[in-house]
Amino acid sequence: MPSRRSLQQWDQGLYLMLGSLSMFFIGSVLAYLLIRSRSPSPRLGVPLILWFSTAMLLMGGIALQRSLWLVRRERQSDFRATLLFAWSCGLGFCGLQTVGMTELLSRHQAAGPNGPTPGFLFVLVFLHLAHFLAGFGCLTVVLRRAWRGRYDHEYHAGVKLTATYWLFLDLVWLVMFGVFLGTA
Repeated sequence: MPSRRSLQQWDQGLYLMLGSLSMFFIGSVLAYLLIRSRSPSPRLGVPLILWFSTAMLLMGGIALQRSLWLVRRERQSDFRATLLFAWSCGLGFCGLQTVGMTELLSRHQAAGPNGPTPGFLFVLVFLHLAHFLAGFGCLTVVLRRAWRGRYDHEYHAGVKLTATYWLFLDLVWLVMFGVFLGTA
């Protein structure tokens, strides 16, 4: 079992990583908004399915926070079930996002050369996807370890770190979705 000091180092490392990702993300969104403001083009709308994928991501984040609460109280059966629900929501988010982004990309392509230039926005989306897949991979590892009984009220660092990272992903997606709604 890792020492308390090493767990604090993991926390600090995660927060440093999230801080640097936040700065990169904020700069990227501001750059996109600046580029978009200089080249106005018709709005193509946001596919309805992205609303559902957003709900899936948020439900998964809430479930992860709940699973952290449950493991701290040694409610192992509820903890594992809630963690499995969070994982299922992540899988659902990924599937719905794939359909939604494909539809959005086809709308942009159908608009032709006079349509909006989606390149920068899709770079942001694919960067979010890469970070989501990293978080989903961590969640998968945490889920496997939970089913093997590796977490309890004293040792649940993996759950805590994954839940914190997922919360960050939720916030990033909400900002990106707001940008979609405002510019797409």
